[in-house]
Amino acid sequence: MKISRSAHRPRSHRHSRAVFSLVLASLLALAVLLACDQKSGRGGKQGGGGGNGEGDSDVVEEKVPVEVSDVKSGDVTEAVQANSTWQSHRTLVLVAKTPGQLVELPIVEGQWVEANATLARSSNPELALAVERANAQLKRVQAEADRLSPLLKKGYIARAEYDRAMAEVEIAAGELRRVRSAASDVTLKAPFAGVITHVHVELGAELAPNTPIATLVDPDDLEAIVQIPERDLGRLVVGQKAELTSEAYAGQVYPATVSAIAPVVDPTTATVKVTVTLDTSAKATSVPGSEPIPIADADERRTLRPGMFVSVRIVTATRNGVKLVPKRALLFEETRAYVFRVVDGVAERVWVETGLAQGDSMEVVSGLELGNPVVTLGQNVLKGGTPVKIVRKDGEPVVEDVSEQIHATTEGN
Repeated sequence: MKISRSAHRPRSHRHSRAVFSLVLASLLALAVLLACDQKSGRGGKQGGGGGNGEGDSDVVEEKVPVEVSDVKSGDVTEAVQANSTWQSHRTLVLVAKTPGQLVELPIVEGQWVEANATLARSSNPELALAVERANAQLKRVQAEADRLSPLLKKGYIARAEYDRAMAEVEIAAGELRRVRSAASDVTLKAPFAGVITHVHVELGAELAPNTPIATLVDPDDLEAIVQIPERDLGRLVVGQKAELTSEAYAGQVYPATVSAIAPVVDPTTATVKVTVTLDTSAKATSVPGSEPIPIADADERRTLRPGMFVSVRIVTATRNGVKLVPKRALLFEETRAYVFRVVDGVAERVWVETGLAQGDSMEVVSGLELGNPVVTLGQNVLKGGTPVKIVRKDGEPVVEDVSEQIHATTEGN
């Protein structure tokens, strides 16, 4: 008997469909079990381990702990900053005017001297002899002129002879003045009050004309010369207030004033020279955590001394009573700034327009009002509508919220 192959096709087809149905049923059962496990685990976590996970409507989103600070009112200043070396406007190297031996040197480096004080004296015997000779010559020619005067009145001599005698008197008097001036130059005096910053010679040294003896600096006439970019020139005027700081006196701010602005711009560097002078009538102010230091102490020594490296801040604009937020509260999306404001325990994203910066604070031109609490720590994990818990405000702990957080943590354990 001959068996046809087409007789087995229906049976094979029925077998394949049965296997496919079994596999599909197994996959659906596995999916249901996984879904139940996830739902049960989520409900147990949010219900303290005792929930049954009955629907998403019972899920309570946890509050994110944050630190906030209120929008405050304050003053901000706009400034141009540069660095410079502190120097004296009057620094003079005093030199010997005549040759001689240094016989007196009553000064030391760092000594304060008054104007017209004797700084050094040299000895030159030749100058003393020259003064004596010039004085004797003047007496001789003066006596001759005195002898001829009555003779001229009586007509015994010509007028020209008497005039020659008087000319010799003038010449002798001039020579005496010259040698006396040279002799007085052996004593070196201070042209102004100041500090001896360097003594160049030792006692007993032989001096030649123009030999450096000492350097005198006026510490009351200090200045800093800074190079300001050309683009900032329009914001500068003589008389503007400035502030000086030095690493030697951290935390101290010294008042100064713009005293001069160069009339030309350096084409090589595209900068303009600006001179800033210290206000010696005022005292330095201090930042929080430091004590103010006076500009001049009892010894007339200045805390800011020539040669010091200083930072110069020239105030170009001041705004009073503006809204300020901590810089750390700001977040940025491309070129736009925003903050998270807390309203009824919920973080609210607010776009803001910023202005001038002042230390750790930033001016807010629009978007916020005074007293608005803005998130300063924890905002990186927030989004609009996130519930938050304030644990610190303006740097101080919020006791109630901290207690609740500790209590909740204890129950959870």
